Amino acid sequence: MQVGVAVLTQCFGGIFNYTDADTKPPLVVMGGASLNLSLSMPVRLSGPLLQASGAPGLKEWSANVFSYDFFEWVGAPRDVDGDGAVTILDAFKYAGARSNGRVRESKMMSFVGAQKGVLATQAAFDSLQAALKTTPPSPDLPTKQLTFDAAITQLQEQVEFLYSNHEPWILNARLARALAFSL
Repeated sequence: MQVGVAVLTQCFGGIFNYTDADTKPPLVVMGGASLNLSLSMPVRLSGPLLQASGAPGLKEWSANVFSYDFFEWVGAPRDVDGDGAVTILDAFKYAGARSNGRVRESKMMSFVGAQKGVLATQAAFDSLQAALKTTPPSPDLPTKQLTFDAAITQLQEQVEFLYSNHEPWILNARLARALAFSL
């Protein structure tokens, strides 16, 4: 092998961003997440994926956004940075920019959802508190407790996503710029 290219798109792939890339063979290593969780989110397609039988298949699924966008570029490689060459660095730039855009859009929707989640959690809390104050205990107390617990969990997931970080990175970008892409 003369040159290695590794794409590490899942959680904590950034632990490899200090790899010695100048060893033999030289490496280009890139990832969609540095030292954080990777971000997978719903990816909507323009049309359903066709199954082997030709029948319509999935229209949406949860995917690592950097990985999805990287392979979308591989499916239709093009010069992203205008230097006249179609290189591995173009794939990185495309995937990084595109996935960051997806994350920004999703965070806005998550912020709105979190605000609604606060209201739902408060309503579930108020309902649970009212049920706890009744004597004898309300027969729907377990349901109210489950509703409150679910609202807390959902709100926590939305808020955690708001604080998650998407940080594409590349090691040995000069070599990536020199690697012309072809199938």
